[in-house]
Amino acid sequence: MIIPRQYLGKRQGSSITEGNMVYQFEDLVNTLPQRLTPYNDLSYQESKAYFSQSQMILSAGEWTVHSAMVMDSDNGIYITGSGYHTILKCGPNNTAGVMVVNGDDVVIENVKFSRTTDSRVPNVGSLLHVTGERVVIRNCWFDASNALNAITATVADNLTIESCVIDGGAGDIVYVLDSDNTMVKENRIVPVAGWDSVAYNAIFLASTNTGVVAQRCNDGIIVGNHVGSGSRIRHNNTGAHMLAGNNTSAILVGYP
Repeated sequence: MIIPRQYLGKRQGSSITEGNMVYQFEDLVNTLPQRLTPYNDLSYQESKAYFSQSQMILSAGEWTVHSAMVMDSDNGIYITGSGYHTILKCGPNNTAGVMVVNGDDVVIENVKFSRTTDSRVPNVGSLLHVTGERVVIRNCWFDASNALNAITATVADNLTIESCVIDGGAGDIVYVLDSDNTMVKENRIVPVAGWDSVAYNAIFLASTNTGVVAQRCNDGIIVGNHVGSGSRIRHNNTGAHMLAGNNTSAILVGYP
């Protein structure tokens, strides 16, 4: 039995033969424009229909981001890079950050976010800011050595940050505000030299008003992270969080 080839337009197709069956499908990896390069601004690509059905695959290379890319789509955008060599880097005058994720159900993996010493204004901006729900950030690198924060989130329920390497920044390194069901899992968080570990936190579950359920972090899971020696993981005591398996030199600080 042979399954007829589907119409693929100008796109390439691939096939697998197994037994007497021939399975044909679109080859998304080798078909442009699904594989994006530094010539493409991701903000203008996310609304294209095929990215609601296939990954937004980023090539190796360095994107120079002059103003934060805003991802608003709720189509379940899945951004995957080529590893450490897919770099989204703030331009020298960019004081805002690399990306703002307002859309829901977004996955970002295998991408490096960066704001380094060639930026002209020191220690400003958040490399990645999340306001959407059910956003997953995994297997990414953050060089926030010249940023204020590596990752921030505001009312971003069901956020997951896992298996990332995070260096810097000058303020709270991972800052999450009024977000329920946040999971920060198995990350390595390394403060920059001279970082003020008393004024700021490696991970901060922050709250606008701890007395109001809708204005605080609730039911967070902070597990298996390795933070710099003497760095704080700060959380509200009213939030019913689970904190376990973080390195023993981390300082757990609860606030009312």
